[in-house]
Amino acid sequence: YWAVVSSLKGGQALFGTGLLPRDPQWSNYTDLFVQQPFGRNILNSVFVAASVVAASLALAAGAAYALGRVEFRGRTPLLMVILGVSMFPQVAVLSGMFELIRWLGLYNNLLGLTLSYLI
Repeated sequence: YWAVVSSLKGGQALFGTGLLPRDPQWSNYTDLFVQQPFGRNILNSVFVAASVVAASLALAAGAAYALGRVEFRGRTPLLMVILGVSMFPQVAVLSGMFELIRWLGLYNNLLGLTLSYLI
């Protein structure tokens, strides 16, 4: 509610605490598409989200089946390593991930963003 009310305010009215804006500025929504490439940004987000979900499902389904059903030597240590790595905070691998993305030449690229979200 507060985000919608704030989007209808402009200038100094943003600092007011009224529950409804006195003079709603509907032009804020048109300015969003005229002054910024908002439509393109939404399409980029949809592309990245869809590709990450598709790749995650493809990789995770095969890995989960293999780890759950197939008996192989080293399965338990591998599961323990996966559990141990999942306990690290994500920010701990941020610098290494940045170097990997830069080394692969994917910096400032949708594929680089997809890879980082997938990891």
